[in-house]
Amino acid sequence: MDVIPRNYKLEFTPNFRDFVFDGMAEIAVTCLKKTSTIKLDVEEITVESCSVRVADLIFEPKFTVNKSKGLLTINMRRQLQGECVVTIRYQGILNDKLIGFYRSIYKVGSKTKYLATSQFEAADARHAFPCFDRPDLKATFDVTIIAPKNMTAISNMPIENTETVKNGTKYVFKTTPKMSTYLLYLGVGEFEYLTGKGKVRVVTTAGKSKQGKFALELAEKLIPMYEQYFAKFYKLPKLDLVALPDFASGAMENWGAMTFRENLLLYDEKSSSSLTKQLVAEVLSHELAHQWFGNLVTMKWWNDLWLNESFATFMATKTLDWIYPSWNLWEQFVNSASSTAMELDFLESTHPIDVEVESPSQIREIFDAISYEKGGSLLRMIEDYVGKLVFRAGLRLYVRNFQFDNATGVDLWDSIDDSIKELDVKSKSRTKKSKRVPRRDIANMSVRKVMEPWLKISGFPVVSVTQNNDKVTLRQDPFKLTEPQGRTSTWPIPVTISSKSPDIRILMNKKTQTLDLSGRFIVNPKRMGFYRVHYQKEILDEIKKSVQKKTISGMDRWAIQNDLFAMCLAGRASVPDYLDFVDAYSNERKYLPLINIGQNLSLLLNMSHSQDWNGMVRDHALPVFENMLEWLGWEPSPGEPHTNSFLRSMALVSLGRLDTATSDRTAKLFEKYVRDRNKVHPDIQMPMFAAVARNGGVREYSKLSKLFATSDSVEEQLRIATGMCEFNNPNMLLRTLKFSLTNKVRAQNIHDFILPAARNPNSRGILWPWIRDNWDPLSSKFGAGDRLLSRIVYGVAMATDGSEYSEIKKFFTKKRTGGIERTSQQLLERIKMYSDFRKQAAQDISAISS
Repeated sequence: MDVIPRNYKLEFTPNFRDFVFDGMAEIAVTCLKKTSTIKLDVEEITVESCSVRVADLIFEPKFTVNKSKGLLTINMRRQLQGECVVTIRYQGILNDKLIGFYRSIYKVGSKTKYLATSQFEAADARHAFPCFDRPDLKATFDVTIIAPKNMTAISNMPIENTETVKNGTKYVFKTTPKMSTYLLYLGVGEFEYLTGKGKVRVVTTAGKSKQGKFALELAEKLIPMYEQYFAKFYKLPKLDLVALPDFASGAMENWGAMTFRENLLLYDEKSSSSLTKQLVAEVLSHELAHQWFGNLVTMKWWNDLWLNESFATFMATKTLDWIYPSWNLWEQFVNSASSTAMELDFLESTHPIDVEVESPSQIREIFDAISYEKGGSLLRMIEDYVGKLVFRAGLRLYVRNFQFDNATGVDLWDSIDDSIKELDVKSKSRTKKSKRVPRRDIANMSVRKVMEPWLKISGFPVVSVTQNNDKVTLRQDPFKLTEPQGRTSTWPIPVTISSKSPDIRILMNKKTQTLDLSGRFIVNPKRMGFYRVHYQKEILDEIKKSVQKKTISGMDRWAIQNDLFAMCLAGRASVPDYLDFVDAYSNERKYLPLINIGQNLSLLLNMSHSQDWNGMVRDHALPVFENMLEWLGWEPSPGEPHTNSFLRSMALVSLGRLDTATSDRTAKLFEKYVRDRNKVHPDIQMPMFAAVARNGGVREYSKLSKLFATSDSVEEQLRIATGMCEFNNPNMLLRTLKFSLTNKVRAQNIHDFILPAARNPNSRGILWPWIRDNWDPLSSKFGAGDRLLSRIVYGVAMATDGSEYSEIKKFFTKKRTGGIERTSQQLLERIKMYSDFRKQAAQDISAISS
């Protein structure tokens, strides 16, 4: 770049009558080379005037705005070099697309209210002010907001001073540290505040601040933990946690002013579920991790987005596991984060973690399970390989060396390598018993060399395991939906094998490797490595005995069947093989194996709906869910494990689909709920709404839709939305889908109807035609490449039997939908995968039945 920013002085005056804002940007820049042009990013901004000050001289240059490229070009009549100041006056739009500087609507009683808030990641600061909208062009910011008289304003820093002006109050904020444009925050509204003992404050709309108590207290615990872990204090003088009625993302890490959907920050001890409490904790810890990893040290370009998101995903689990060990969050991590990443990375249309992106729509599309969950899983793998002390020392070095600056993935690996060398030198002067001695197997190894292939190569490996007497052979291949053609990629895989003797650890960096090993063993115990394992049948039969006797850990009992089910989807094992293996879990009581078996059986029930092989699946699934509900009970017990509530909810929903008596009993809870909502525990309210809808018609639809529209709790609305998607009646399902596009449902919540509907097998033949016919009003609710729209598109695969494949492919080719090209390809792959899977499963089950 020939021109770089040093400081932005910004002033915003929002107008809530016309939903526009007046803006002024005074940008101090440095021209590194002689130039006569300055180019700035702009989007939906009307530039009214422009001037350039060089020393004491002020020029009024010509300027042009290229709307298609989103560029403001300032043309000077003279060459510039060195420092100058660009001043631009302009008008912007308080849009309703949930990007840039946008408006949010809500109600207090019967009164309609508005607030203005911002969402600038990835490249949407340009919607609010002319800027150099790149993460590597950091600058300081001086923000002024002129708010209407009845409103207050929030930004990243504390207020420097206020002044009463003609049209409201002028809020002048202190200068920020050097930071990227996407981290700036602007908020204007009738806010209510809950203040803690330290620098944390919860910000909500009227009447909701008390629900921020849990998040406030948790944040005050987490900040010192992060400070200690990184050996670096939180750098800003305050931290606001802002709950917003309308917000496309789950949350955003704006430095000093983090924003959240209301249901991901607010928690009510009486009416909130266990799941909500955990989600609030996870999202809060994730965004707090960003205050160091992302805000203090920022990736140079969006190809290294994983540096931000993977690390925050990983650290959220680590820190909360320290505070809530009974939640078993690492178990939940492997079942949700790692498995979700593998499901996407299994497809040909996946992408490497380090992926080239240029346009804003391309950038938005990589905010997915690869950048978050796969990256987080790889960090877990490398921490296990090098050891926790070495890993933490590397992170501390990375943060210290790149604070207030930008870095790349290579910088992170080099920091860990430098720490290995440093600790190795120190260890030589200590006794062999020192706990701080780095592990011998990595003393001369380069983490950079190990990890770079994992970032550059898309997909992940499967390690096939065969045994001949005391010789065990490992073979790695890419694990893909379709067999790789001429592809010879190999990964450096940190492989661990547990057996009766001490664990065996090797770095498998070639195609095959043979080891001397006898007796029973497990490859990849605790799923620390990001790869699947495919065992020879004889080995798997022996492991099955260990599963039945529970002589291996709950996480390993989960991993064995999780890998086997993945082999079924890939056509490398049969559904009868999986169902037979599941019988070994008849007395299982651990959360992790049970939740995943339940999820897999639910998928099989969905896939086999209205097909001949449904009966065999039902015969295996029914006792699993019956046993689960029998030992869990219908009501939560005092002091029971946190995760029991998740199992109970799944059992009630799944068993309700299989057993009329269970469904009827669950639906009867609704009568108690209507009389007094506190009479039905929050953890079982969603299954209750689902049971009401399951065999219902117009009357039940009317009750649920009215309850949704009149509820002032986002959490309750989401439970009702999920329940409303459980109708067996196709006409009621269609009414539910239509309801999702009414003004009673916020744009951010539309997918909370469509995705549960897609998981209802009765939506086949209904959901895709509805999306096709309503594409324009549906997509108009979101900005280009919006993540919520991508989720909707990706989720459609469950609701088609494959017959619509050609039509769907033609539709997305013709629409040229910017920002979801990759997602539409992933949709098509999943449709074909499920279609092929149904056919193969029917053949396999027919073969053993005949």
